[in-house]
Amino acid sequence: LTGLGFTEMQVHSALRDTAMDPKMARWTPDDLFRLARTLQHRGKPMILAANKADMVSREALQSLSKATGYTVVPTSAEYELALRRAASAGLIAYEPGGSSFELLHPEKLTAAQEKGLEKIRAFLRERGSTGVQQCIEEAVFKLLDLIVVYPVEDEHHWTDKSGNILPDAFLVPRGSTAVDVAFKVHTDLVTTSSALSTPGRKWSWAGTTRSKMATSSRSWRRCEMASYDVRIITASYRREPRTGPEQVQLPIIQLFGRTRDGQSITIEYSGFQPYFFVVEPPQSLRGAFGRDSQVVKLEDVTLQFEGKPTPCARVVLRQPWKTPEYREKARRYGSTPLEADIPFQHRFIYDMDLGAAVRVHGKEADPAGKYTTDLFLIAERFEACDPFRPALRVLSFDIENSIQDGHIFCIGIAYREAGEIKTVVLQGSEREIVEGFVKLVHELDPDIISGYNIDGYDLPVLIDRAAKAGIPRLQLARDFSDFFHLGERFWRVDGRILTDVWWAVRAERLSLHMKQETLDYVGRQLLGEGKHELSRRHIDEEWAKDREKVIRYCLNDADLSLRILEKIGRIEKTLDLAAVSKLPLEDVLHGRTSNLIDSILIRAADRALVAVPMMKMRGGRVEQIEGGYVHSLQPGLYEWVISLDFRAMYPSLIIENNICFTTVSPQGTIESPTGAKFLSADVKKGLLPVILASLMKDREDVRTKMRGATDPEMREFYDGLQAAIKVLMNAFYGVLASSFYRFNDPKVGASITAFARERIKGIISELEADGVKVVYADTDSVFFQSPTPGLESSLEFARKTAERFSRGRISMEVDKVYRSLFSHGRKKRYAGKVAWPTEGEIMVRGYEIRRTDAFDL
Repeated sequence: LTGLGFTEMQVHSALRDTAMDPKMARWTPDDLFRLARTLQHRGKPMILAANKADMVSREALQSLSKATGYTVVPTSAEYELALRRAASAGLIAYEPGGSSFELLHPEKLTAAQEKGLEKIRAFLRERGSTGVQQCIEEAVFKLLDLIVVYPVEDEHHWTDKSGNILPDAFLVPRGSTAVDVAFKVHTDLVTTSSALSTPGRKWSWAGTTRSKMATSSRSWRRCEMASYDVRIITASYRREPRTGPEQVQLPIIQLFGRTRDGQSITIEYSGFQPYFFVVEPPQSLRGAFGRDSQVVKLEDVTLQFEGKPTPCARVVLRQPWKTPEYREKARRYGSTPLEADIPFQHRFIYDMDLGAAVRVHGKEADPAGKYTTDLFLIAERFEACDPFRPALRVLSFDIENSIQDGHIFCIGIAYREAGEIKTVVLQGSEREIVEGFVKLVHELDPDIISGYNIDGYDLPVLIDRAAKAGIPRLQLARDFSDFFHLGERFWRVDGRILTDVWWAVRAERLSLHMKQETLDYVGRQLLGEGKHELSRRHIDEEWAKDREKVIRYCLNDADLSLRILEKIGRIEKTLDLAAVSKLPLEDVLHGRTSNLIDSILIRAADRALVAVPMMKMRGGRVEQIEGGYVHSLQPGLYEWVISLDFRAMYPSLIIENNICFTTVSPQGTIESPTGAKFLSADVKKGLLPVILASLMKDREDVRTKMRGATDPEMREFYDGLQAAIKVLMNAFYGVLASSFYRFNDPKVGASITAFARERIKGIISELEADGVKVVYADTDSVFFQSPTPGLESSLEFARKTAERFSRGRISMEVDKVYRSLFSHGRKKRYAGKVAWPTEGEIMVRGYEIRRTDAFDL
C-alpha cells in the first residue's frame, strides 16, 4: 500500500474503522471492498465537481452527495468560462469565485450577451458562485489541508530585494517546517550550505514571520533517510510555530528515547490530527461544528455504545489543546462525547499501534540548537521491533544550602559512565551554580534526573534560588523548555524523567521491609553504608569551617541515591512493564495502573468499533463488589501443610466464561452466580478474553525463550518480561472493578469474584468430603494438611490434588509444602517452615518479625 502513496497512519485508521478480522486469511471479498473504500476515502480523498449544475435541481445534487458519501460542489464550468472571457474583454468586472459581477460597458453588449449574463446572474444569486473556485479551494485547503507560505527577503514589509510585495507563494502541508519550505524555494539548499547562512534572510509563514533556521552545513548534509530501533522514554507534543498567533499553531508529536546502540534521539512527526467522538450528534451540533474553523471535519461512524450499534460522529480538530472546549460544546448540544480525555500523544501511540520499542524510518537532521539529543529524526513511518533494555543514563543530584538565608553552597552530581560512577561538584555564586547545573544536564543528556527527596526539597530549592539569582526559566528539557510541577510526585520535563528515589523506595517498601525511609537508613540496609557524618542543622558553620567536608557529604548523598535506585531495580522493572503495556517509560513509572490497561484495551476497542467512554468522576456512591472467599483460619500449629495456588485465576475465569463489558446480555447463555448473563464465545468473543488469552500466550512464549537462553543477561531480561506480563494480566480485574474506570461495569467485576468464590468453595467441599483437613483458603489459594506426613508423600499428594482440580482453562499448581505452619487465627497471618521447594526457609505473612517502632538492640 505504501507504493500507492498510503501512509501507515491511514492504513491503521482504515483497519480500525472497518473492524477487519486480525487474521487476513479470513478476509472475504466484501471485507476487501470495504477496506479499499475506506482507504480510498482516507488516503485518496475526492471532491465531486457536479458540472452543469445549472441544468439540474438542488434535490438531485443532494441525493448525489448522499449516495456517494463524497462532498459534492455544484459547478458550472461554462458560466465560469463565459464570465472570465467577458472580464478579459473588459465588458465586466469579475473576481473568480465571486457571487456577482459588475457591468462595465453595457452599451457594448449584444442582446444575446445581455440575456446570457442575466441568466448567469440569476444562477449566482441562487448558488453563491459558479462553484469552480470553491471546488478548487475545498480540495486544496480542506481535503489536502495545505496552507500558503510566502518566502520574502524583508519580513517587515513582506517584499523581495526589488521591493515586490509577496512575490512568491507556495502551497505546503499544514505543519510543515522552515526546512520543508526551504526545499521548495530552492533545491540547492539541500546541498549548498552557504545559502543557508545568508544573513538577514527571513521566512513569512502563513501571515506570520519567523527567522529562517540558522544551521550549520552539517545539518543539511544529514537531511537523508535513516532508520533506528528506539526505546521510547517520553512522549509529548509541541506547537508549530513555537511562537506567534495561536490560531496558526499546529501540533508536532515528539518522541524521546534511546536507540539500540545507546544514542539519545528525538523523533518528530507532523500531520496527526486530534479527534474525539460524539454520540448521535443532533443537526444543531453538525451545523455549528461545520461552520467552525477549528473543526476540520465530521465523519459519520457506527459504534457499539451501551450494547447496541449507535450512529456517532468523529470530530476532527486542528489543535489538541482545544479538545476540552469542544467536548463541553458537544455536551451543551446534548451529545455524549467519547474518547475526549485521551492525551494527544497517547492517541497518536494508540492509533499508530506503537510499542515501547519501535523501528522508526525518517529524515535525519541536526539537533543542534533545537534538541540536546545525539540524533534528531523527522519520522515518516514506524514498524514494530523486539523490545530491548537500553543503557539509560541516570543523573543523581543533591543540594546543600544555607539554613540561615537559603542560598546554595553547592550541588553534588553523580552519574554512571562506562560502568563507573563519576561525580561532579558545582560551587561558586548561585547564578554560576544554577547555570552550571543546567549546562551539565545539557552536556550529559540524562534520560532520568533523580535524587533523594528532590520532590520535597531539592527541586523547590533549585527553582526558588534560580529565580532569586535572576534565572526565571530552568531549561532542563531536551527541547530547552523549562520544567514544571504536575502535582505530588510528578514533574514535567520534556524528553527526560524526573523521579524521586524516596518515592521509588516507598513504592518498593512492601518487598524491602524498611522500618525507616531516611537516606541514611535505606543506604545502610541496601548498600551497607550510610550518609557521612555532618550536622545538617549547623550547615552554615560547617561550610564556613570545612567546605571540603560539606562537599564530600553532598557528593556522597548523590552517589547513595544513584546506587539505591540501581539496587532496587525499579527502572528495569518499569521498562519491562512498559514493554508489555506498549507505553513510554515515563507513563508507566509515573502513571496510574489504568494507563496500562487503557493502552491495551482502547486499541482493541477502536479496532472492534466499540465506543470508548471517558473516565468517570471520582466520589459519590460506589457500588461495592464482593471480593474473594476467605476460609476461616483456626489458631494452632499444623504439621505437613500443602498450599496450592490457582495459576492466573481471574484472567483464566474471564477467558473461560467470556466475561466482558461487550458480552453482557440478557440473551447470554453463560450465567454467573450473581445472575449476570454473558454471550458465549461462539456468538461473540469479548475483548477482555481475547486480550488476556493473547497475553497468556505471550507469557508462555517468553518463558520458553527464558528457559532456552544460555546468556544469563538474556535469561534475566526474559524473566523480567514474563513477570511484567503477569502483573499486567492481574491488573485488569483491579482496574475494571474501579468505579471511576471508563470501562467499569459492576456486573463484570462481581461476576469474576463470584465465579472464583464458587470454584474455591467447591474445592474445599470436595477435600473435606475426602476427610482432608483444610487449614486456610484465601481468594486463589488453599492450604490443607497432607493425609500422610513426610515430604515425599506430601509432595506426591499435592501434585495429584493440583492435577485433580485443574479443569478447563483453570489450572492449579503446587506452591509450597510446609513442615510446620502456625497461626493465631487471623486471616492473612501465618508463619511456616518450608520443606519444599526451598527447604528450611521461614515464610512469614502478616506478622512483623520486629515491631517497626522498636529501638535497635
